[in-house]
Amino acid sequence: MPRKKTTAEGQAKPLIACPVCRSKIAPDGAALFEKSAHMEYLENTNELLPKLEKKFKELSAQLGAKDKEIEVKDAELKKCTGEIDRLRLVVREANEREEKKNVGKKEARGNAGSAGASEDEW
Repeated sequence: MPRKKTTAEGQAKPLIACPVCRSKIAPDGAALFEKSAHMEYLENTNELLPKLEKKFKELSAQLGAKDKEIEVKDAELKKCTGEIDRLRLVVREANEREEKKNVGKKEARGNAGSAGASEDEW
């Protein structure tokens, strides 16, 4: 069992819990009296940090590449949307021209069918 350090008057210094690792330490932080389970966990995960940072860099690079790919696809989509809008306008104009041509033909066909025959002749 570790001995507690004493002050000049012979009294034991009170121990405090570290706010980060939750271990029992001296008030000045110079001595560790009791190692917490959380401290052991932090020590074990400290080894993982370089691996995680490396993986993060790889994923960040992949994300950047995907962002660029999305920008390219978005530009293509806008171009196609503009082309579709242009084609819709062309089709609408063609339909309007065709309707104007057919307006006179529909009236002529409708009148010609009923003008030649009356109900009494049937």
